[in-house]
Amino acid sequence: MDVLASWLETLLGGLLWIALASAVGGVVWQVCGVRAWRCTSEAARVMVVRGVTVLSVGAAGVALAQGLQLAVKAWLLRTAFGPAPLSVVAHTLPFRAGGARALLALGLALAAGGVRQRPASRRRWAGVTLLAAGVLLSGAWLSHAVGRPQARVALMTLTVLHEMGGAIWLGGVIHLSALWGLARQRPDLREVWVFWLGRFSGLATGAVLLSLTAGVGLAWSYVGTWQGLLGTGYGTLVVAKGGLLAVALALGGMNSWTAHRGRRRGVNLTASTLVPGVLEGEILLLSGLMMVAVALASLPPAADTPDEQARGSEVAAVFWPKWPRLTSPPLAAVLPGASGASTASTEALLVANADWSDFNHNVAGLCVLVIGGCALAAQVWGGSWAKHWPLGWVALAGFLLVRSDPNDWPLGPTGWWDGLWQAEVLQHRLATLLACGLGLLEWRARTASAPRPWVSHLFPGLCALGGVLLLTHAHSALEPQQEFLIQVSHTAMGVLALIMACGRWLELRLAPPVGRVASLSAHLALLGIGLLLVFYREHLG
Repeated sequence: MDVLASWLETLLGGLLWIALASAVGGVVWQVCGVRAWRCTSEAARVMVVRGVTVLSVGAAGVALAQGLQLAVKAWLLRTAFGPAPLSVVAHTLPFRAGGARALLALGLALAAGGVRQRPASRRRWAGVTLLAAGVLLSGAWLSHAVGRPQARVALMTLTVLHEMGGAIWLGGVIHLSALWGLARQRPDLREVWVFWLGRFSGLATGAVLLSLTAGVGLAWSYVGTWQGLLGTGYGTLVVAKGGLLAVALALGGMNSWTAHRGRRRGVNLTASTLVPGVLEGEILLLSGLMMVAVALASLPPAADTPDEQARGSEVAAVFWPKWPRLTSPPLAAVLPGASGASTASTEALLVANADWSDFNHNVAGLCVLVIGGCALAAQVWGGSWAKHWPLGWVALAGFLLVRSDPNDWPLGPTGWWDGLWQAEVLQHRLATLLACGLGLLEWRARTASAPRPWVSHLFPGLCALGGVLLLTHAHSALEPQQEFLIQVSHTAMGVLALIMACGRWLELRLAPPVGRVASLSAHLALLGIGLLLVFYREHLG
């Protein structure tokens, strides 16, 4: 139950940060980018009102997610320490800061409603800006920096600057995408949207530089060494953030170049789906990056765990090519108390469970390689048979349903409903459901004569959800270093899953040749996931 609650807290934290970017980043965008109070034309006012609505919804989402997160924290404390007076819990620093953020976010949502009525009021925009600053600053007391004995104020300041840069970037992209939805329906608004797109390029560049500069300072303090960067769960999530950031920057650079080229040559960008589609890809990647950031906050900094860091050779062994394990231990060997396992030592039981897991991962990896190879062949050569490759996901889902958890249904003594209360089992069940959904939806999208757009777009959405599950996947029953050596491969697969989701989304949204390049990147990411699964080992000795 504790692990499940912690996992839910991480997911809520990610949603909170996406909503916070929409609210706080939206305020910065309206004040510094749009200068909303100066907009006099009817078209610009309509766009400003839509933007205020988006930031208002984001602020309400922050208040709701923060309140739910505090409730989960209270649940965890009650489970760990027993019932305690509410006044004792409420006086702790995390609850005070979290409560303050929830109240400030609620105030921001209400104040945004006032701005929506009078968007030309400088006073109301000043009030909204102060509330947004309060929402952002309150997060400084919810970070690792508060617990540092040295340079606490400097680290809290860097945290706020790092988060502000990320919120401005993601928030601005969310607002531009939402405004495009309005401009697409009303041609008279498109000229305003193109002009604002050019303005956002400079704002986004400053936000990225701010976030990167502060992020480097935080990484230097919290990671400390190369071994800490590559040999701890905290460090590898920092690397994962860097990888996702690099891809998002490439998409952002494409949009910036296209916007400036269009303004210079007078090209009507809104007649093309390039910029809006890439904006959506940015949102997907940056949202995944926010999930990684929240997962980072749930781990101890690498600098605080010098005795639990894996060596570089151990990390390299995780990714080194290995022949897949194609034989599985018998079920009795992995069930405590079962016939043949009742007299087995604890060490033998752990080895049998590791071999069972290796077989599951390696066979799943071979299935993914076949699926990815067929998908790549379908793109290159085509053919009537090729469009049925997504059904491989359904076969993989059936394998995962039976084999994922030998102690639980359908093989083990633990029933279906009882197993759902275990975080790892729940994640495995969700992965099974995702694999089945991926296969059926993508098969329908590729075989139907006129598939509905929402059916096609569910595939990248489920891929992104799978990536988030992998990035927040937990093996808490293992020792810390062994846990990391398992988790590092899940982290890499989570990053690849998000890249695959982005590639498929851009394939659907963009015309060739850009769409075909995006499709190729999705297939290559899928093959990368397959190789990681084939090379997977729980015990490398």
